[in-house]
Order: sequence, then C-alpha cells, then structure tokens
Amino acid sequence: CDGRERRGDAAIWHVGAFGATRSPDPLWEEAAWRARLAAAEVQADTAVAEALLDQTLFNGVGNYLRAEILDAADRTPPFAPAADVLADLRDAVVDVLRRAVVATLAGKRLQLKVYRMRFAKTEIDASGRQIWYRGRRGDLPSPTAIFEPWSRVQF
Repeated sequence: CDGRERRGDAAIWHVGAFGATRSPDPLWEEAAWRARLAAAEVQADTAVAEALLDQTLFNGVGNYLRAEILDAADRTPPFAPAADVLADLRDAVVDVLRRAVVATLAGKRLQLKVYRMRFAKTEIDASGRQIWYRGRRGDLPSPTAIFEPWSRVQF
C-alpha cells in the first residue's frame, strides 16, 4: 500500500501497488493532483483526448469520462494540443468526476451529455478507442478519418 487512504460514507479503501504510478486522485487529493498537473510537461503534438487517458495525469478517467470532461470544458476540441488546454480542464475534471461519484453512491448513472449520443461526432484514437465530442475537433491529426454523427446517416 502506498499509504493513501480513501474514505466514503459506505467504504474505506487503500491504494495499493495498482495505484503506485497513477496521479493523485483528482477528488480525494485535489491539491496534490492540481500541483502535479501544473508541473506536467506534455509533448506539443499530444492531443488533449490522448492526455486525458494518461493515468499518470488523470487517475480514474476513462473513455466515457473523457468525452464528458471535454464537453464540460466549453466543448474543448479533442485534437487540440494538450499543452495548450490542460490548465483549462482542471475544474471540468473535478466537476465531472464528482458528479459521477455522487450518481454512483446514489445508485444511479451519470447523466451523459455527449458520450454515445446520436448527435456526437466520433473518431478513433491511437489506442483504438472511440472519442465522442461535439463542436470543433482541433488541429492535430488523428490516426483515422472522422465519422459523421448517426443522425446524418441516410438509410
């Protein structure tokens, strides 16, 4: 165990070896997480959508949370350079993660605003995961072509 402990109303858990290389938890260790994010050096050609899945920066963020965070942060383009927009995402990360935890503890699901929505645009990232977004895509190249939203597909 790395000494970090999480406490909730119904549970106490410890971060073991699984979390040793992960960032501080954005909810439970927000000050340490914000400090690490501020000190992070991200390559200029790294898209923000890729950086959001980097567990050394964003512990606990997965594919559906990535989509919701980008949307909550004024529809940040997923292929914007991460180095340019990481500071702007901090509050959105905490807000979306907090809403997800509250929904889970209440036995509900997070109200999704863009992930798997028919109007959303999608692309495949370098890891083969689908990126869901609305608004601009950003200027960095993606590994595959843009798919049109389902609502525009003609049958």
